[in-house]
Amino acid sequence: MKRKGFYIKKAESGLYLNIFKADFVQYINEHQGDWIKFKIFEKLDDPKGFTHNMEIIQQKDKCNNVAKD
Repeated sequence: MKRKGFYIKKAESGLYLNIFKADFVQYINEHQGDWIKFKIFEKLDDPKGFTHNMEIIQQKDKCNNVAKD
């Protein structure tokens, strides 16, 4: 995988998230669990104009106790 499969640019009313599906699916499938948590942060300078980046936050395994009636 040459890229992480996503590119983020600031827009007038939010952010544009461009996803290259094949690479992005491979990137998220490398991580365990049903939920994936991303940290999105602003970049200082990017020659291609991308304003933000994101990375997966590794979460500790949690015990999901659900009360059943």
